[in-house]
Amino acid sequence: MTIITNGDSAVGAISSIGIKADFIPWRDVLHDGPVPFCKSLKELSIIRAEFLSGVGWGEYNSNLSMFEERNRNFFNAIKTDEILLWFEHDLYDQLQLIQILYELHKAKNNISGSIKLICTDNFIAESSKDMLKECYNQKIDVTDQMLEVGSNAWLDFVSSDPRRLVQLLDKSNREFPFLKNAIKRLLQEYPDTKTGLSKSEFKILSLLNKSSFTPGKLFREYLQIDTPNYLGDLSFFQYLVQMSQYKEALIASSTGKSIKIKSHSNIQDFLETELILTRTGKETLNGTANNLKMNFINKWIGGVYLTKNNYWVWNDASNSLWKYN
Repeated sequence: MTIITNGDSAVGAISSIGIKADFIPWRDVLHDGPVPFCKSLKELSIIRAEFLSGVGWGEYNSNLSMFEERNRNFFNAIKTDEILLWFEHDLYDQLQLIQILYELHKAKNNISGSIKLICTDNFIAESSKDMLKECYNQKIDVTDQMLEVGSNAWLDFVSSDPRRLVQLLDKSNREFPFLKNAIKRLLQEYPDTKTGLSKSEFKILSLLNKSSFTPGKLFREYLQIDTPNYLGDLSFFQYLVQMSQYKEALIASSTGKSIKIKSHSNIQDFLETELILTRTGKETLNGTANNLKMNFINKWIGGVYLTKNNYWVWNDASNSLWKYN
């Protein structure tokens, strides 16, 4: 049996209950950076390795080697008696799950064994051994219909047309009950129509409006107000750096300077920096200023590259995307 799950912590937790299996930790933060449609997993892995190294999350060659090893193990797993997909309910996991289902759907004629699924709202690494054993005993078969639904959801995510994700909210996904909320959380990372802020940015500014924080403490506070959690610490810190380096900065250090991470292997100086909300940040938070009118935001959300001529804003009340002019 091969168990595919979200990362090394999950592998450690599942291993602790004595299941004999090969493990593949998927290890990709798909809600960050470019994830355009690619004809092969190899092609996308090169793009992801370039992005991760570009934001300081490891060296390019190391990242590419990690993906190449994962991909080899994945295609070898197709020949095993059983593939077990074990994932959680949050956005991070749901995107990994639909990517894997897409790849399995493409390769289904070559799969010799069964495909099973465990997907609950229990975080794997935080679950007791008894809870993990109970989850394992409740694994279900992945049907051809589930492969197709997951595959189509992935194609919606990597599409350059963000309206396909909005349409996904209207579809019935009984096979994947956590997918709809995860996709909505992703759509909330488009700028809001009133403030021009993503949901993550808005929550960060809301916390800093109450008090100054160091990045680590701010991250811990943030985890309490954005559930289910999907931003890891490095993703969260990247948000802080970006908001401090806008032309019209929204946050700054207590000395008034922008913040940066010199090296992810040694970020102690960054972690000790006291962060405050700027005047522009306060005006944006209360809606008297709009971040999009002050700052050009260059970012990817799945397969959508947001540029000056291709910008979309999210209206949370109506679950709709509008083209921004």
